[in-house]
Amino acid sequence: MTKCYLVDFFCGCGGTSHGFQQAGWTVAMGIDIDKQASESYRENFPNASFINKDIAQITKQEFIKELQSAYPQYKKGKVAFSLCAPCQPFSMNNYDRLNTKDERLNLLDKSLEFIKLIEPDFIFLENVPGMKMDKQKGPFSKFLQYIEDYNYKEIHSIINACDYGVPQSRKRLVLIACKGCQNVDYPLATHGDMYTKKHVTVADTIRDLPPIQAGYPPPPHLKLHQCRGLSDINTTRMLATPKDGGSRRDWPEGLMLNCHKKTSGFGNVYGRMWWDKPAPTLTTKCTSISCGRFGHPEQDRAITLLEALLLQSFPENYILVGNFEDKARQIGNAVPPKLAKVFAEHLKKMM
Repeated sequence: MTKCYLVDFFCGCGGTSHGFQQAGWTVAMGIDIDKQASESYRENFPNASFINKDIAQITKQEFIKELQSAYPQYKKGKVAFSLCAPCQPFSMNNYDRLNTKDERLNLLDKSLEFIKLIEPDFIFLENVPGMKMDKQKGPFSKFLQYIEDYNYKEIHSIINACDYGVPQSRKRLVLIACKGCQNVDYPLATHGDMYTKKHVTVADTIRDLPPIQAGYPPPPHLKLHQCRGLSDINTTRMLATPKDGGSRRDWPEGLMLNCHKKTSGFGNVYGRMWWDKPAPTLTTKCTSISCGRFGHPEQDRAITLLEALLLQSFPENYILVGNFEDKARQIGNAVPPKLAKVFAEHLKKMM
Protein backbone atom coordinates (compact mmCIF):
# COMPACT_ATOMS: atom_id res chain seq x y z
CA MET A 1 0.00 0.00 0.00
CA THR A 2 1.30 3.47 -0.88
CA LYS A 3 2.32 5.42 2.19
CA CYS A 4 0.92 8.92 2.55
CA TYR A 5 2.83 11.75 4.22
CA LEU A 6 1.66 15.14 5.48
CA VAL A 7 3.79 18.27 5.78
CA ASP A 8 1.80 20.71 7.89
CA PHE A 9 2.78 24.36 7.34
CA PHE A 10 1.43 26.89 9.89
CA CYS A 11 0.42 23.83 11.88
CA GLY A 12 -0.45 25.49 15.19
CA CYS A 13 -1.20 22.90 17.84
CA GLY A 14 -1.97 20.30 15.16
CA GLY A 15 -5.65 20.22 14.21
CA THR A 16 -4.98 19.37 10.57
CA SER A 17 -2.27 16.87 11.48
CA HIS A 18 -4.54 15.08 13.94
CA GLY A 19 -7.29 14.77 11.34
CA PHE A 20 -4.91 13.47 8.67
CA GLN A 21 -3.39 11.03 11.16
CA GLN A 22 -6.85 9.68 11.98
CA ALA A 23 -7.36 9.16 8.24
CA GLY A 24 -4.24 7.00 8.03
CA TRP A 25 -1.67 9.55 6.90
CA THR A 26 1.81 9.69 8.41
CA VAL A 27 2.53 13.12 9.86
CA ALA A 28 6.03 13.85 8.57
CA MET A 29 6.66 17.44 9.57
CA GLY A 30 5.12 20.45 11.28
CA ILE A 31 6.17 24.08 10.82
CA ASP A 32 5.08 27.03 12.94
CA ILE A 33 6.51 30.21 14.41
CA ASP A 34 4.40 30.17 17.60
CA LYS A 35 6.44 28.82 20.53
CA GLN A 36 3.62 27.46 22.70
CA ALA A 37 1.75 25.95 19.74
CA SER A 38 5.00 24.35 18.62
CA GLU A 39 5.47 22.73 22.02
CA SER A 40 1.91 21.43 21.91
CA TYR A 41 2.52 20.02 18.44
CA ARG A 42 5.68 18.20 19.53
CA GLU A 43 3.84 16.65 22.47
CA ASN A 44 1.12 15.24 20.22
CA PHE A 45 3.34 14.23 17.25
CA PRO A 46 6.65 13.10 18.76
CA ASN A 47 7.70 11.16 15.65
CA ALA A 48 7.34 14.09 13.26
CA SER A 49 10.13 16.49 12.37
CA PHE A 50 9.48 20.04 13.43
CA ILE A 51 10.74 23.50 12.52
CA ASN A 52 9.89 26.34 14.91
CA LYS A 53 10.65 29.29 12.63
CA ASP A 54 9.17 31.94 10.40
CA ILE A 55 8.69 30.19 7.05
CA ALA A 56 10.67 33.01 5.39
CA GLN A 57 13.73 32.03 7.45
CA ILE A 58 13.70 28.34 6.48
CA THR A 59 16.19 27.38 3.78
CA LYS A 60 15.49 24.70 1.22
CA GLN A 61 18.41 22.67 2.59
CA GLU A 62 17.04 22.83 6.13
CA PHE A 63 13.58 21.81 4.95
CA ILE A 64 14.85 18.75 3.05
CA LYS A 65 17.15 17.75 5.90
CA GLU A 66 14.34 17.81 8.47
CA LEU A 67 11.95 15.93 6.19
CA GLN A 68 14.47 13.24 5.34
CA SER A 69 15.58 12.83 8.95
CA ALA A 70 12.12 11.64 9.92
CA TYR A 71 11.09 9.87 6.69
CA PRO A 72 13.93 9.26 4.22
CA GLN A 73 11.57 7.24 1.99
CA TYR A 74 8.98 9.98 1.60
CA LYS A 75 9.64 10.20 -2.16
CA LYS A 76 8.29 6.67 -2.57
CA GLY A 77 4.92 7.70 -1.14
CA LYS A 78 2.35 10.38 -1.70
CA VAL A 79 2.91 13.77 -0.08
CA ALA A 80 0.36 16.40 0.90
CA PHE A 81 1.08 19.96 1.97
CA SER A 82 -1.32 21.62 4.37
CA LEU A 83 -1.25 25.42 3.99
CA CYS A 84 -3.58 26.79 6.66
CA ALA A 85 -1.92 30.18 7.12
CA PRO A 86 -3.02 32.65 9.84
CA CYS A 87 -6.49 33.94 9.02
CA GLN A 88 -6.42 37.34 10.71
CA PRO A 89 -5.27 39.35 7.63
CA PHE A 90 -8.34 38.09 5.71
CA SER A 91 -10.96 38.16 8.46
CA MET A 92 -14.07 40.22 7.76
CA ASN A 93 -13.82 41.40 11.39
CA ASN A 94 -10.45 42.96 10.57
CA TYR A 95 -11.18 46.49 9.36
CA ASP A 96 -7.62 46.74 8.04
CA ARG A 97 -7.85 43.48 6.11
CA LEU A 98 -5.60 43.02 3.09
CA ASN A 99 -3.29 45.74 4.40
CA THR A 100 -0.23 45.38 2.20
CA LYS A 101 2.03 46.11 5.19
CA ASP A 102 0.84 42.98 7.01
CA GLU A 103 3.61 40.44 6.41
CA ARG A 104 1.20 37.55 7.01
CA LEU A 105 -0.35 38.28 3.62
CA ASN A 106 2.82 36.93 2.02
CA LEU A 107 2.85 33.58 3.77
CA LEU A 108 1.19 31.77 0.84
CA ASP A 109 3.79 33.24 -1.51
CA LYS A 110 6.56 31.98 0.75
CA SER A 111 5.14 28.47 0.75
CA LEU A 112 5.34 28.33 -3.06
CA GLU A 113 9.12 27.88 -2.88
CA PHE A 114 8.59 24.60 -1.05
CA ILE A 115 5.88 23.50 -3.48
CA LYS A 116 8.41 24.01 -6.28
CA LEU A 117 11.01 22.08 -4.28
CA ILE A 118 8.94 18.98 -3.40
CA GLU A 119 6.06 19.10 -5.90
CA PRO A 120 3.62 17.53 -3.45
CA ASP A 121 0.92 15.28 -4.84
CA PHE A 122 -1.81 17.15 -2.93
CA ILE A 123 -2.40 20.55 -1.38
CA PHE A 124 -4.96 21.23 1.36
CA LEU A 125 -5.79 24.80 2.34
CA GLU A 126 -8.29 26.04 4.91
CA ASN A 127 -8.90 29.68 5.79
CA VAL A 128 -11.61 32.24 6.45
CA PRO A 129 -13.94 33.08 3.53
CA GLY A 130 -12.41 36.56 3.36
CA MET A 131 -9.28 35.09 1.79
CA LYS A 132 -11.25 34.47 -1.39
CA MET A 133 -12.48 38.05 -1.59
CA ASP A 134 -9.15 39.55 -2.62
CA LYS A 135 -10.21 40.38 -6.18
CA GLN A 136 -7.36 39.84 -8.65
CA LYS A 137 -4.62 41.48 -6.63
CA GLY A 138 -4.42 39.41 -3.47
CA PRO A 139 -2.34 36.41 -2.41
CA PHE A 140 -5.05 33.81 -2.97
CA SER A 141 -5.59 34.80 -6.62
CA LYS A 142 -1.84 34.70 -7.20
CA PHE A 143 -1.62 31.32 -5.51
CA LEU A 144 -4.34 29.88 -7.75
CA GLN A 145 -2.52 31.10 -10.84
CA TYR A 146 0.74 29.57 -9.69
CA ILE A 147 -0.57 26.10 -8.98
CA GLU A 148 -2.44 26.09 -12.29
CA ASP A 149 0.82 26.95 -14.07
CA TYR A 150 2.50 24.01 -12.32
CA ASN A 151 -0.06 21.45 -13.43
CA TYR A 152 -2.24 21.35 -10.33
CA LYS A 153 -5.96 20.88 -10.74
CA GLU A 154 -7.84 22.52 -7.87
CA ILE A 155 -11.28 23.07 -6.45
CA HIS A 156 -12.17 25.57 -3.74
CA SER A 157 -15.39 26.61 -2.11
CA ILE A 158 -16.80 27.94 1.14
CA ILE A 159 -18.13 25.13 3.32
CA ASN A 160 -19.53 24.86 6.83
CA ALA A 161 -17.68 22.50 9.16
CA CYS A 162 -20.93 21.43 10.83
CA ASP A 163 -21.97 19.77 7.55
CA TYR A 164 -19.02 17.40 7.99
CA GLY A 165 -19.70 16.37 11.58
CA VAL A 166 -17.98 19.15 13.53
CA PRO A 167 -20.18 20.40 16.41
CA GLN A 168 -19.69 24.00 15.35
CA SER A 169 -21.03 26.32 12.67
CA ARG A 170 -17.73 27.36 11.12
CA LYS A 171 -17.72 28.66 7.55
CA ARG A 172 -14.37 28.27 5.88
CA LEU A 173 -12.77 28.46 2.47
CA VAL A 174 -11.32 25.03 1.69
CA LEU A 175 -9.12 24.25 -1.30
CA ILE A 176 -7.82 20.87 -2.42
CA ALA A 177 -5.43 20.48 -5.32
CA CYS A 178 -3.90 17.46 -7.04
CA LYS A 179 -0.76 17.39 -9.17
CA GLY A 180 -1.48 16.07 -12.66
CA CYS A 181 -5.10 15.11 -11.96
CA GLN A 182 -7.81 15.62 -14.57
CA ASN A 183 -10.68 15.99 -12.13
CA VAL A 184 -10.80 17.09 -8.52
CA ASP A 185 -13.98 17.03 -6.48
CA TYR A 186 -15.13 17.64 -2.92
CA PRO A 187 -16.14 15.04 -0.36
CA LEU A 188 -19.89 14.93 0.07
CA ALA A 189 -21.35 16.62 3.14
CA THR A 190 -22.60 14.12 5.70
CA HIS A 191 -24.65 16.08 8.26
CA GLY A 192 -27.67 18.38 8.09
CA ASP A 193 -31.31 18.47 7.08
CA MET A 194 -30.64 16.90 3.68
CA TYR A 195 -28.68 13.95 5.09
CA THR A 196 -29.35 10.97 7.32
CA LYS A 197 -27.12 12.36 10.08
CA LYS A 198 -28.22 15.42 12.01
CA HIS A 199 -25.80 18.18 12.87
CA VAL A 200 -23.78 17.40 15.98
CA THR A 201 -24.92 19.77 18.72
CA VAL A 202 -23.47 21.42 21.79
CA ALA A 203 -25.49 19.01 23.94
CA ASP A 204 -24.10 15.99 22.08
CA THR A 205 -20.60 17.25 22.78
CA ILE A 206 -20.36 18.78 26.26
CA ARG A 207 -23.58 18.13 28.18
CA ASP A 208 -22.14 15.19 30.15
CA LEU A 209 -19.18 17.12 31.53
CA PRO A 210 -19.34 17.84 35.28
CA PRO A 211 -20.64 21.30 36.23
CA ILE A 212 -18.05 23.84 37.39
CA GLN A 213 -18.05 27.42 38.61
CA ALA A 214 -16.40 30.42 36.98
CA GLY A 215 -12.81 30.92 38.08
CA TYR A 216 -12.59 27.74 40.16
CA PRO A 217 -9.82 25.14 39.72
CA PRO A 218 -10.63 22.30 37.30
CA PRO A 219 -11.41 18.76 38.45
CA PRO A 220 -8.16 16.77 38.94
CA HIS A 221 -8.99 14.34 36.12
CA LEU A 222 -10.06 17.08 33.66
CA LYS A 223 -7.32 19.69 33.82
CA LEU A 224 -8.61 21.68 30.84
CA HIS A 225 -12.13 21.89 32.29
CA GLN A 226 -11.49 25.39 33.58
CA CYS A 227 -13.04 28.73 32.70
CA ARG A 228 -12.38 32.36 33.38
CA GLY A 229 -13.55 34.06 36.53
CA LEU A 230 -16.27 36.70 36.25
CA SER A 231 -16.53 40.14 37.79
CA ASP A 232 -19.56 40.80 39.99
CA ILE A 233 -21.30 42.78 37.24
CA ASN A 234 -20.69 40.06 34.64
CA THR A 235 -21.94 37.42 37.06
CA THR A 236 -25.12 39.49 37.40
CA ARG A 237 -25.34 39.73 33.62
CA MET A 238 -25.03 35.97 33.19
CA LEU A 239 -27.74 35.42 35.81
CA ALA A 240 -29.97 37.76 33.79
CA THR A 241 -29.28 35.93 30.52
CA PRO A 242 -31.93 33.26 29.85
CA LYS A 243 -30.69 29.69 29.64
CA ASP A 244 -30.20 27.96 26.31
CA GLY A 245 -29.62 30.72 23.79
CA GLY A 246 -30.35 33.91 25.73
CA SER A 247 -28.50 37.11 24.90
CA ARG A 248 -27.75 40.60 26.21
CA ARG A 249 -30.93 41.79 24.52
CA ASP A 250 -32.80 40.06 27.35
CA TRP A 251 -31.16 42.20 30.06
CA PRO A 252 -32.78 45.11 31.88
CA GLU A 253 -31.39 48.42 30.65
CA GLY A 254 -29.33 48.95 33.80
CA LEU A 255 -27.07 46.01 32.95
CA MET A 256 -26.33 47.06 29.38
CA LEU A 257 -23.00 48.57 28.40
CA ASN A 258 -23.17 52.08 26.97
CA CYS A 259 -21.61 50.96 23.69
CA HIS A 260 -24.39 48.38 23.25
CA LYS A 261 -27.09 50.99 23.77
CA LYS A 262 -25.78 52.91 20.76
CA THR A 263 -25.67 50.02 18.30
CA SER A 264 -27.57 46.83 17.51
CA GLY A 265 -24.40 45.17 16.19
CA PHE A 266 -22.37 42.46 17.89
CA GLY A 267 -25.57 41.04 19.35
CA ASN A 268 -23.95 37.72 20.17
CA VAL A 269 -21.54 39.05 22.78
CA TYR A 270 -22.48 37.94 26.30
CA GLY A 271 -24.85 35.39 24.76
CA ARG A 272 -25.31 31.74 25.66
CA MET A 273 -24.95 28.83 23.27
CA TRP A 274 -27.97 26.69 22.42
CA TRP A 275 -28.00 23.07 23.54
CA ASP A 276 -29.67 21.76 20.39
CA LYS A 277 -27.54 23.58 17.81
CA PRO A 278 -23.89 23.44 16.80
CA ALA A 279 -21.71 25.97 18.59
CA PRO A 280 -21.02 29.31 16.90
CA THR A 281 -17.62 29.83 15.29
CA LEU A 282 -14.96 29.54 17.98
CA THR A 283 -12.26 32.20 17.97
CA THR A 284 -9.06 32.74 19.94
CA LYS A 285 -11.26 34.55 22.51
CA CYS A 286 -13.85 31.79 22.74
CA THR A 287 -13.47 31.47 26.51
CA SER A 288 -14.63 35.05 27.12
CA ILE A 289 -18.32 35.97 27.28
CA SER A 290 -17.56 39.52 26.13
CA CYS A 291 -16.18 38.29 22.78
CA GLY A 292 -19.09 36.32 21.35
CA ARG A 293 -21.85 33.84 22.11
CA PHE A 294 -19.50 31.87 24.31
CA GLY A 295 -21.61 31.53 27.44
CA HIS A 296 -22.49 28.03 28.63
CA PRO A 297 -26.10 27.14 27.73
CA GLU A 298 -27.05 26.55 31.35
CA GLN A 299 -24.28 27.32 33.83
CA ASP A 300 -23.47 30.94 34.63
CA ARG A 301 -20.04 31.13 33.01
CA ALA A 302 -18.14 31.07 29.75
CA ILE A 303 -17.22 27.75 28.19
CA THR A 304 -14.11 26.03 29.50
CA LEU A 305 -10.93 25.23 27.60
CA LEU A 306 -12.01 21.59 27.48
CA GLU A 307 -15.45 22.45 26.13
CA ALA A 308 -13.85 24.61 23.44
CA LEU A 309 -11.43 21.80 22.59
CA LEU A 310 -14.28 19.29 22.20
CA LEU A 311 -16.40 21.73 20.17
CA GLN A 312 -13.43 22.03 17.81
CA SER A 313 -13.62 18.19 17.54
CA PHE A 314 -10.33 17.45 19.30
CA PRO A 315 -10.19 14.45 21.65
CA GLU A 316 -10.45 15.05 25.38
CA ASN A 317 -6.87 13.91 26.02
CA TYR A 318 -5.22 16.25 23.50
CA ILE A 319 -2.18 17.97 25.02
CA LEU A 320 -1.89 21.76 25.08
CA VAL A 321 1.14 23.66 26.39
CA GLY A 322 1.17 27.20 27.80
CA ASN A 323 -0.96 29.34 30.06
CA PHE A 324 -4.72 29.76 29.82
CA GLU A 325 -4.48 32.44 27.11
CA ASP A 326 -1.99 30.38 25.08
CA LYS A 327 -4.28 27.36 25.13
CA ALA A 328 -7.39 29.33 24.18
CA ARG A 329 -5.51 30.88 21.26
CA GLN A 330 -4.31 27.50 20.02
CA ILE A 331 -7.81 26.04 20.17
CA GLY A 332 -9.43 28.97 18.36
CA ASN A 333 -6.78 29.04 15.63
CA ALA A 334 -6.95 25.32 14.89
CA VAL A 335 -8.48 23.55 11.94
CA PRO A 336 -11.14 21.20 13.36
CA PRO A 337 -9.57 17.72 13.19
CA LYS A 338 -12.83 16.10 12.14
CA LEU A 339 -13.02 18.40 9.11
CA ALA A 340 -9.40 17.68 8.20
CA LYS A 341 -10.04 13.94 8.52
CA VAL A 342 -12.90 14.03 6.00
CA PHE A 343 -10.74 15.78 3.43
CA ALA A 344 -7.72 13.57 4.16
CA GLU A 345 -9.82 10.45 3.53
CA HIS A 346 -11.07 12.00 0.30
CA LEU A 347 -7.52 12.69 -0.90
CA LYS A 348 -6.65 9.04 -0.35
CA LYS A 349 -9.65 8.00 -2.44
CA MET A 350 -8.46 10.29 -5.23
CA MET A 351 -5.31 8.20 -5.57
